[in-house]
Amino acid sequence: MAKRILTFLRELRVVLTSSALAPIIFLVFALAIYGFAGGAGTSEIEDMATLGVGAWLYYAASLFVLGGTDIGLPVEGGMPGSFYLLWVAYFLAPAVTTTFVIDTIRTLLARRHAVVPDLSNHVILLGRGDLASAYLNVIRLVEPDIKIVWVSHKPDEVAPLFKPDPSHPNVISVAGDIFDHAFLKTLSPTTACRAIALHSDDIMNLESSWSLASLNENLVIACHVSDLSLLRPANRLVRAQSGLGGRAPSTFSTHRIASLQVYDLMMEPHFLQTGGRDNIVVAGFGRFAQTLLELVTARGSGEVGQITVMATQAGAHLRQIESEVDLSEFDVQLIDGDIEDPRNWEIL
Repeated sequence: MAKRILTFLRELRVVLTSSALAPIIFLVFALAIYGFAGGAGTSEIEDMATLGVGAWLYYAASLFVLGGTDIGLPVEGGMPGSFYLLWVAYFLAPAVTTTFVIDTIRTLLARRHAVVPDLSNHVILLGRGDLASAYLNVIRLVEPDIKIVWVSHKPDEVAPLFKPDPSHPNVISVAGDIFDHAFLKTLSPTTACRAIALHSDDIMNLESSWSLASLNENLVIACHVSDLSLLRPANRLVRAQSGLGGRAPSTFSTHRIASLQVYDLMMEPHFLQTGGRDNIVVAGFGRFAQTLLELVTARGSGEVGQITVMATQAGAHLRQIESEVDLSEFDVQLIDGDIEDPRNWEIL
């Protein structure tokens, strides 16, 4: 019962925050307070103008619930227009309440009766960016007959609508709040064959992946994490979870995949040909360059001489890596500057 109440309150919050009635509610308060403060009294409270802001706010709020029946009807007087504006507030407040109640009932009923397709042995794809689109295209080539549920994050979507994607056969699109367990259950994680989180937000990927894992501890889940400072502790968490039962979501980085390709296809063959230690210049120090440097230090022992890093704020980035990766075996030099400045290249 408590869980149902929390779910109802969450859905009610969504209706409130997404409602177009908020400006009208503010207008009702403004008109009512102007009327009370301006001297337009009511038939039940003669000295309304002297009661103060707290009382005005209370009686303005009561218009939405009691429609003014507890304080009586507006009485003419006071500042110009206050009497008529107060009447406008009297009419608007019950209209807002009625509209809100109808909208709330409609959205909650829509959520209860949302049509969820019968899904089995399908792939759950979370995310709508370029990376997710690329993965979708690849899986369509490798497994053209498998069904894919393509999910986009839309926190104000109360009633998820599953609909076939016109651009991709066997793909069902749906939008909803991926932080909501009730919505994740509609994706049928207990019968899915695997899931992959490819949002542009790393935290969103991690949270949605672990939420799906809690709904099906045997589901194969891959989670994209591009930030190295998050990827390393996430990997440690996965390793720690592996001995406790259940399948933890595996994490990966496209930067690491790309750096492995560069190292295996270009750098390692070059190291084998030269026979001695090679000096490396890393121009720019974004996430890909940091990942590549970490890989070189892990696999290039005995092959690499001096490593020169040229980038703006190179020192700060390198110190962040050194907090996680041991670089003491390598001679790392820094050129803290813009790679497009010719004077920085003259130093080499």
